[in-house]
Order: sequence, then structure tokens, then C-alpha cells
Amino acid sequence: MIFIKKRSEPRALSDARRVLRQTPDVVCNYDNLPPRTRRDIVGSLVAEQGEICAYCMRRISVQDARIEHYLVRHPSDTYRRQLSGSGVRADYDADTKSLDYRNMLAVCDGGSDSGQPDRTCDAARNADRNKDVPLKVDPLNLGSIAQVRYRNDGTVWSEDSDINRDLDKLLNLNSRAFSLKENRRGALAVLSKKLEDHCRTHGPQSKRNWCDKMHKDISNATQKPEYVGILLWKLGKWMK
Repeated sequence: MIFIKKRSEPRALSDARRVLRQTPDVVCNYDNLPPRTRRDIVGSLVAEQGEICAYCMRRISVQDARIEHYLVRHPSDTYRRQLSGSGVRADYDADTKSLDYRNMLAVCDGGSDSGQPDRTCDAARNADRNKDVPLKVDPLNLGSIAQVRYRNDGTVWSEDSDINRDLDKLLNLNSRAFSLKENRRGALAVLSKKLEDHCRTHGPQSKRNWCDKMHKDISNATQKPEYVGILLWKLGKWMK
């Protein structure tokens, strides 16, 4: 998981919100957005995230991505009570928040479309056992993302117990579904081999500069590599 810098909301969302507000007897919320507007929103979200899922960092596209609301659209009383202790207003207006672009992320199907029994990302979060628990880990908060760690075997974790719960349980990001741990480990192995080849050619003293350049290139890439979180984390370690 990496920090996501939000861009301006798409014009289609602004226009649709205005139309909904002006339409009698129609609730101004996400449920009443036209399908075409939702597709425009997905396109904007996918582009700003570098074509990776906000949670597991698998590759997504406009065709297969879906919209996730960080603060849920239909909060239960239990959800609101737990949210009140997290520093977020528990009395947020769910309809208004459902049309807030800053509350939207693009995610993969989490296994729901493929019939995968072991769900991840928002598909795991929306399971009955998890749906009343607010997330603490937040891709839009730098301080939160700084708490995310990785192990060389591909495990994602955190020293913060609540964030670790989110990563491992609510979002199920260490699940065998989609071989997430194995794929993160594989992505890290490819990066390690590139560094090894570079140092063999240019000498070990060039390691820090190579890592710094690679970190910047990946961070600024229009299309991020899959499992980019573990790559940026490891590059940061190598630069110290």
C-alpha cells in the first residue's frame, strides 16, 4: 500500500452532483449516479493511482476496477460508534460523503467476480464479520502509510496493532488468494537482481544513487509496477 495523492474530481461527478441536487424527490447520493458517471470516476481514480489497486496493489484497469468508499456509504450504528474514537467525525452525512471524490478509491474485485472463496481488499472488508469495523490504515494519509512495513517473504504488516489488523484481517492482504505474498516476494526479487547487476557493473559505491533514482522513477511513474509498496519500502531501506 502506498500514499495516494488525490487530484481534482472529474467534471462528470461535479455535473452529476449538481443535477441530483436539482432533481425533486431524488436523494443526492452515490446510489443515484448514472452508470456513465461512475465509469468516468473509475477512469480518474485508476489514473491517479498508477493503475494499481489502492489496497493490494495488483494491476487494475478502467474495465475491471471498482469504486471503494473509505468511509462506508451505509454505516451501521456499530460502525459509527467505533469510528468516534479514531479522530474521524462519526456523525458524517453518509449521502454527502458517498459523493465526495476524496472518499473514493479504485480497487480490484478482491475475488468477488472470480468466485474466489478467500476474499481480499474491499471484498474482504465488506464481509459480515468486518463490515462494522472502520479502517485505520488510510492510503490518503502519509502518516498512516508510513506505518506499513514489509518482510522479505512478502508479508505486509505494521507495528501499530490496529493497522496490522486492517492489513492482515480486514483487508486480508496476506491471504493466499491471488498469491499476494508470493507475488510481492517475486517483485522484490526482481528489484534485488537489478540492483545486484548494477553494482556488479558500476561498483557497490553506486548503490545509494541507483536506489534514489529508482525510488523517484517508480514514485513518479504514470503506471506504477504491481506491488509497488514493497519496492519503495525496500529502496528506502537500501538508501539508509
